[in-house]
Amino acid sequence: MCAQRLAGRSNLRAPVRGKDASDFVQEAIRRLMDGQRRPDPRISLDDNVVRVGLSLVWGERQRQPEEALQTEPVAVDEPSVDSFDLRSALVDAANLLHETPSPGRSGRDAIDFIDCLRQQLDSGGSIKPGHVAELLAISRARAYAAWRRIKSVLREQIEGDDDAR
Repeated sequence: MCAQRLAGRSNLRAPVRGKDASDFVQEAIRRLMDGQRRPDPRISLDDNVVRVGLSLVWGERQRQPEEALQTEPVAVDEPSVDSFDLRSALVDAANLLHETPSPGRSGRDAIDFIDCLRQQLDSGGSIKPGHVAELLAISRARAYAAWRRIKSVLREQIEGDDDAR
């Protein structure tokens, strides 16, 4: 059951580096049992296994060669804004956050969040903060705090660009 949920939630249609959903579930259970990963006491064991498994899948996908991650673009019924390139804006935001002298936990979370967002954009996965939180194995509150930090950096960047014109 956990393997099916993990495969569905991680969009795992084919093995990643030779590992399928059941391999990730077994590794998640091992890490939870040997203390490498701490379970969230507020959720069930199954949900903890899936949460850790999602993080493992994401980590393996990060290690794959870039050409293996490219997929066909997914049709989205959302209007596109030609003047706004999300990928380059995320790179700029990450660079600004890296330049921060001591970014603190929320700054480090924001940098990790950006890396995950870029990965998800490239693979056609979900970019919702709640889903990114599961992939990063952080709380939703931390994910939303990171997202707010990213938005404020992007907002400052856009306002700075407008002032320069």
